[in-house]
Amino acid sequence: MRVRASAEIHPTARVHRAAILGAGCRVGPHAVVGRSAVVGRECALHAHCVVAEAAVLGRGAVVREHALVGAGSLLGAGCWVLADAVVGAGCVLGQESLVVNRARLGERVVLGEGASVGGASAVAAGVRLGAGCYVGGGSAVLGDVIPHGLVRDASVLVGLNLVGLRRQGELRGAALLAFLRAARRCMRADDARAAAASAAAEAALRPRCWRLLESVALFASDAADNGRPLLLMGGGVCAAAENKG
Repeated sequence: MRVRASAEIHPTARVHRAAILGAGCRVGPHAVVGRSAVVGRECALHAHCVVAEAAVLGRGAVVREHALVGAGSLLGAGCWVLADAVVGAGCVLGQESLVVNRARLGERVVLGEGASVGGASAVAAGVRLGAGCYVGGGSAVLGDVIPHGLVRDASVLVGLNLVGLRRQGELRGAALLAFLRAARRCMRADDARAAAASAAAEAALRPRCWRLLESVALFASDAADNGRPLLLMGGGVCAAAENKG
């Protein structure tokens, strides 16, 4: 076990001898750190949580009480996994992403930077959630979610994470409405990138708005190219491959 001198390990915690703990990290009572796990600087592992084999936690990540980070998962800097949440094996969580109490991520789920999964939600294995998206509490997510998307209930993409966009100062007023219309259009098109470019030209979108729309188009295009299910605004799960026919 490689432990920096400033790391704090509670006497009841179980840390595998092949694990690595960074400077300033804290491992609470009865927490478990598995073989070859890497816990970065200033991370906090609270009581009874589990960081499984070969998981990697970036600087400042927090795993709260009774939460589980599955084998081989990667948590970016500043991620939070709250109490009783489960992050399945092989997941990748972008910087500053959040998994709220009792949420469940299946294996190989990918969360973009700043994405949030609400309490008691479930995300199916292999699903990708784009940067800045928000999944409401108690939701079931069965398909990919575009960047800055807003999901509620049973896999319904109801619109955009307006609160997150406004906090970032990204879009307001008429620009926000134009972006929403353009995003809906490119998600339903056979060629998402071409549709995004056309919609941006028609609406005379500003550069910042265009960059956001382009990220949505690239995300949707990748889903289509790889036959991945994608949530559409106002609808349920749509097999992206079917959009082309």
